[in-house]
Amino acid sequence: MLPIDLETRADVVILPSKPGGEAALPCRGVGVASAIRYVVEELSRDERPRAVVRTATASLFINEIEALYDQPEFPKAA
Repeated sequence: MLPIDLETRADVVILPSKPGGEAALPCRGVGVASAIRYVVEELSRDERPRAVVRTATASLFINEIEALYDQPEFPKAA
């Protein structure tokens, strides 16, 4: 069993690469599973370490995102 409800609403935030830059918000109001898949499957190597999956109660950073994605019970894209 995964330690987070994959249907919880989440946003994907990409932190700026330079101080003073603006964060990007490419995904809003998607499920945690979709947000994690987006980060791992769609973002470039440059963006991935700066990505955060944010819910109302938690923020998942790249180590946590990749660890969840790598779990056998995580629903990968078909």
